[in-house]
Amino acid sequence: MRLLHRFDSHDHARAFAQHLQQAGIASEARQAQQGGWNLFVIDEKAVRSAKEALDTYLRNPQPILRESVPPSTASPTVIEVAEDGSFSTRPRSSPSSSWSDAPPRLAGRDSLPPPSRDSSRYRNVDVGRNWRRRLRGGPKPYTYLLMGACCLVAFLTRLGDERSAVEALTITSYDIVAGHVRWKGLDEIAQGEVWRLITPIFLHFGILHLIFNLLWLRDLGGMVESVHSGWYLFLFVALVGILSNLGQYWLGGYPVFGGMSGVIYALLGYVWLRGRLDPASGLFLSRETFLFMGFWFLLCLSGVVGRVANAAHGVGLASGLIWGYLSSKPWRRWGR
Repeated sequence: MRLLHRFDSHDHARAFAQHLQQAGIASEARQAQQGGWNLFVIDEKAVRSAKEALDTYLRNPQPILRESVPPSTASPTVIEVAEDGSFSTRPRSSPSSSWSDAPPRLAGRDSLPPPSRDSSRYRNVDVGRNWRRRLRGGPKPYTYLLMGACCLVAFLTRLGDERSAVEALTITSYDIVAGHVRWKGLDEIAQGEVWRLITPIFLHFGILHLIFNLLWLRDLGGMVESVHSGWYLFLFVALVGILSNLGQYWLGGYPVFGGMSGVIYALLGYVWLRGRLDPASGLFLSRETFLFMGFWFLLCLSGVVGRVANAAHGVGLASGLIWGYLSSKPWRRWGR
């Protein structure tokens, strides 16, 4: 199930849902917390066709609105309406079915369809809650692989205490002379040790640092993997990881840094902006979550929490916002 669009009007949501059903696309609508009505496409394979129909509808909704009928009128579309106004559409059964001539029924929250039907398909459910559960649950092997890599590196480096292991993964090797860190630029990368461009994201210096990043990676990375794919997540992490590492090295002026935080802020910016510009993408981040992470970003800049790779945070956030903007629906439409 994929979120397609948020309609301000219940009538518009119902009319477009009927239009989709006439094209053989089942949908379900739920009242949005921020107002309006979220329309979900039930079959993932039908999302592209539904998006094309939505573009046509948004340009000129009047023809479809004129064709729509109230839910109490018999039509090729069967609409199941809940007491709170939420509804779902399904195809009317064939003439041989006992449902073929039945009018659309009013379904309360506790009402059940006839036992001969597949009740899991037609019962009233909280679609928003189920969609969030789907993003958080289920197998996300690539996300777990990244989390496992962070844990493995944390174990091998003893959370930064094993200097030889840490130095093998930092963006460049370094020496400590009289309490000062000295290095010679990015010579190792120029000589072929290109893994150093990405490996600092797996370094963590403290258990809280590790746990904080793992939790955000699980939620944000898992959401991106669920909506797109594992390879998409890997490509995203690799590109923004390299950018944030280089940004921290050049702007921070210090070679010993690490952590997944730059990637986390990139995921944050991407999910937030892509979800706002393209609600049908299935990506969503609450305003409160974004503001909390913004507050944490500023807190780190203030120096209250100690030495932090702020440049990696900033470059990561900027990279994620740019990625979200370029991949959003409005940009693709303008590019046509």
